[in-house]
Amino acid sequence: MAEDNSITDNFALNWLPYFSPEGDVLPDILFAVECGICGNQLAISQPPDGDDIETFCVLPCGHAFGHECINSWLGSSNSPNCPSCRYSLYHSGCEHVIAPDLICLGDSYNMREAISSCIVGGDGLPSECENCRSDGASSSHWDGNNDEGGFDDQFQSSFPLESEFSRMNLGGGPSNAYGEVSYFPPTSSGTDPRMLYPGNAQYGDYSGLPPVPDLSGPSLAPDPIRSRHRRRRHGGGSGENYTPEQIREMATEMFDERPDSGFLLPEQREAAIDELTRRVTRRLSQR
Repeated sequence: MAEDNSITDNFALNWLPYFSPEGDVLPDILFAVECGICGNQLAISQPPDGDDIETFCVLPCGHAFGHECINSWLGSSNSPNCPSCRYSLYHSGCEHVIAPDLICLGDSYNMREAISSCIVGGDGLPSECENCRSDGASSSHWDGNNDEGGFDDQFQSSFPLESEFSRMNLGGGPSNAYGEVSYFPPTSSGTDPRMLYPGNAQYGDYSGLPPVPDLSGPSLAPDPIRSRHRRRRHGGGSGENYTPEQIREMATEMFDERPDSGFLLPEQREAAIDELTRRVTRRLSQR
């Protein structure tokens, strides 16, 4: 963040510390992020004016661009990917290009939640777009006795750890009134030095920053066999049969199996597991 409290970084995960939980921009913070394609300012803390400030979207990799610009970019590219990091922006199975969601500034709109929902987790884009998925593949029914999914699969998508990590004090960036800090602070040019979703980018030696979680390796999707054994080890059965202690034990195992979980301090790890346990409990109570 510059001395005049203006933010120019186009990596949206680094914006989250400057929003309240309700999605409001913190006092004295001004977003002056430009679209990397046309140079216009994005309507993050100021409404679009149809001229120099335009509506925007956040790509699955976390980079933000003007909504019209990125749609034109994707429509004209033979190999659609992010202009900043070259993250692939099409589904490998059906080969359809993603449709970025328009993010709008408004009184009843939680900008923080909207931004977080646009960014994919370590498992990447699904192989098929929403329109191409079969009803069976796209439906989500929690079944504790389902050997091919169940507990782990539900919470893989409901708890984006990368977004949660950005809310914790990991060092290396300015914190705000909520004790939050940017995981990767922008460079002096306003660009993110090491992206959370590495593609073909090469990273320099940024001393003092924590190591980059390597999310480019094998899939982080839950292993069906491991999921089945975990459920049976902790009691199995339907969601109502799990005690709070069993839910926390499973949440802890799920968390610790992720390769990026080792980048937290002990108290931060416990806070993340607490949050995951709350989400698991809340999700089960709704079924």
